[in-house]
Amino acid sequence: MYLKSTSGKILYEGRFSSIKKGVEMAVSDNTDLTGINLRYANLAHASLDQAKMSNACLWGANLSHTDLYGADLQGADFRTTHLLHSCLAEANCDKADFKGAYFVKTILTGTILSEAEFSCPSIFNVNLNEAAHLNGAVYHHLGEIACDLSSPPLIIQGLPQPLILLKNKAIIGSVIRETSLRDPVFKFIQSQLSDQKIVA
Repeated sequence: MYLKSTSGKILYEGRFSSIKKGVEMAVSDNTDLTGINLRYANLAHASLDQAKMSNACLWGANLSHTDLYGADLQGADFRTTHLLHSCLAEANCDKADFKGAYFVKTILTGTILSEAEFSCPSIFNVNLNEAAHLNGAVYHHLGEIACDLSSPPLIIQGLPQPLILLKNKAIIGSVIRETSLRDPVFKFIQSQLSDQKIVA
């Protein structure tokens, strides 16, 4: 069987029972999988640490419980992928396209997300404070309104719907408003907690 790039180039060949097994074998062999075509592939529970998969097409792939620790995923197409309990820690996802990707307990510790693009509100369920870089990241609200995501959002629970404060916009449900509340609210909360010595 073969693993091919989006242009049809053979990147890896061998005997494997599934695409998942083939990708795991290729990664284990330190194969350069730049531009690999894994559209709609089932890679759930795959072990792909340190994978070299820049510009990979992962559109619609199942990456649930998949380990991509330290992987090179620059420019990868993650559109509509499932990232439930996936590990992208220390991965380089610079300029990756995550529009429509579904995040649940996705590990993003030390992940480079510079100029990455998102559109599914599930991104606000993960801890973006742990990402290494968000410079130039964009969230497309309702797939249309571009919002600056270069700073982690401040999310306030306890309302009928969570209030998401981005750098220059506030989102509650489907409603979005121009505002610069994030930084002053964040500083106010920090000052209150510091005064009470809850935060060192």
